[in-house]
Amino acid sequence: MTIIEKTIAFVKEQIQANGISHDWYHIERVWKNAQIINSQENLDPEIVELSALLHDVTDRKYYLGTPEEGRLLLFDFLTSLAVNESKVEQILNIIYNMSFSKEGTITCEEQKVVQDADRLDAIGAIGIARCIAYAAEIGNPIHIPGVFGEHNKISEYRKKGSASAISHFYDKLLHIKDRMLTSSGKRIAHNRHAFMIQYLEQFKREWSGSQ
Repeated sequence: MTIIEKTIAFVKEQIQANGISHDWYHIERVWKNAQIINSQENLDPEIVELSALLHDVTDRKYYLGTPEEGRLLLFDFLTSLAVNESKVEQILNIIYNMSFSKEGTITCEEQKVVQDADRLDAIGAIGIARCIAYAAEIGNPIHIPGVFGEHNKISEYRKKGSASAISHFYDKLLHIKDRMLTSSGKRIAHNRHAFMIQYLEQFKREWSGSQ
């Protein structure tokens, strides 16, 4: 088996308890997005692909261990593949610095690719489906009448989260387009952002009973 094949097998085993919004298909899409973006950026493909594949293995929403235990799990796996030690550190730094809670912390150029790839899967048609799926998973409603976003800043959202699937668009998802870091990511995000705007307009019409 190749390093990528071994990593895919490891990821599938580790994320079995993840909800459908963060399942293997999400990771596979991020992996593919990262390859598409990196075809233009021409950065280290091994760092990009391994980071993309492993990015949700120790996601704090599902992983039951401590951050230190999670980092050690990934370190042990990567070293078992005989990945270069400096690359292992870069991969771990990418994984632990690409979330919204670490906004602005860029450890290397490859992080921009992986971060954009992950954020692309949070917007557009699939992003809408994932948003509603995750809201259901944690017991949030689709919409609370009159509440279109609860927080004026991303930092406020990070502390409190969103109360509904629709408010999550305004708290976080509609901000993603302007936080993309690569030219390819920005281009793709533009189209997906426009689709979300159309969806929200139609949602409001249907919710109000006008159409």
